[in-house]
Amino acid sequence: ALSSISTEFVKQGKLREAERALKEAYEYAKGITWARSKDKALRAISTELVKQGKSQEALEFGIGRIEVALNYTRGIRSSESANYGALVKALKYISENRDGQKRVDAFLAISTELRKQGKLEESENALGYAFSCASMISIEEEKVEALLDISSEFANRGNLESFERLLEEALECASGIEDDQERVEAILAISSEFAKQGKFAKAETALDDAFECAYELEVDWKMENVLSSITSKLAKQGKIEEAFECASGIKDGQKKGEALLSISTEFVKQGKFQEAIDCVRGISDEWANSRAFLAISTECAKQGNWPLAEATAKEVTLRATRQKCWQQIGKDAYHKMGYKQALEVLQQFSSAEAREYLLKGITSALEVDNITKEDALLALRVPTQEVASMEHVMQIHAIHQLFFEELPSEKLQRYNSTLNLQWAIDIKEQVQSQ
Repeated sequence: ALSSISTEFVKQGKLREAERALKEAYEYAKGITWARSKDKALRAISTELVKQGKSQEALEFGIGRIEVALNYTRGIRSSESANYGALVKALKYISENRDGQKRVDAFLAISTELRKQGKLEESENALGYAFSCASMISIEEEKVEALLDISSEFANRGNLESFERLLEEALECASGIEDDQERVEAILAISSEFAKQGKFAKAETALDDAFECAYELEVDWKMENVLSSITSKLAKQGKIEEAFECASGIKDGQKKGEALLSISTEFVKQGKFQEAIDCVRGISDEWANSRAFLAISTECAKQGNWPLAEATAKEVTLRATRQKCWQQIGKDAYHKMGYKQALEVLQQFSSAEAREYLLKGITSALEVDNITKEDALLALRVPTQEVASMEHVMQIHAIHQLFFEELPSEKLQRYNSTLNLQWAIDIKEQVQSQ
């Protein structure tokens, strides 16, 4: 919420207030005990700081992985005290960290940031350090992963010669992985990288190697895991017939479902909805089947094909997944066309369940920084709007008024007594006092 408030302050040119709101958000985020929620909150703050042109402050928050948090000033020789202090901390971190993969990630992050700043020589040096760290990794699986990451960075720079050289080295490392399944997974990842850069002959050669390894597996479940992965890679490379052939060798219902899901996903990307639907109907596992129909339905909706979106969603047999599908369609409609037009979309759905959960999705997409008075009034006039959704609309509209409009004290007290806004009032007072 505070990140959204900061965004709105920036739009209004109130940069000091925006900075205060983010600092307050950071203080609250530090108190979050659940690691995943805390990481998510800090990343949101970091993203907002970057949007406001405060890259260094964002990256010094220590958000997510420490190497990302420090990348802005690693390798940058600057006389500015702030940059120099961050540089010292960064170099200390790298020198003390014994995790080879993390060191590779750190130098890759440095290299990317330096390239964005136009410091190409320093960026190349950081990339060289990343490769040196990767060369010292003794565990083959980790070394392959590191080489893949570095090769991708070379590909992003158009240096395909170094890209191919590193992937060839990665293939050699992959052949030394003892676990059969992990070896195949590594080879598949390498094949995928070759395909991304149009090196289809090498991608196919790697796939052939993966096939050979897969059929040599002695344990059935391992072989089926690998065949499912190969099917997915083939589908992503557009080799649909080969993907179907590979999937046909899978006996386990759930694994086969996952494999066919990857093929149907590729059909959806190509706009071949009927082929995708026919493919999904071959999935016997209910969970995979429902997940696949959800993906097709939401994609149909994104393309404005509301009748097909509804018909496909009705194929979802798991109720919770189907309701999630309707809500996602509602959110996407709001973000694409705004609140009023998204409500008009409701009329194109015949199912009562569809309209109910579409409305929930549309309403839940309203946030502090994007709600307008017109949206709020319109939401409260919807006859089928449930109480919880109405309360959500009223609360975020009140918070929007609190931070971005002149709100009379009497009206504020009335809002607080009915909507419990004391926490937001406290935050505003703290922001203003700083």
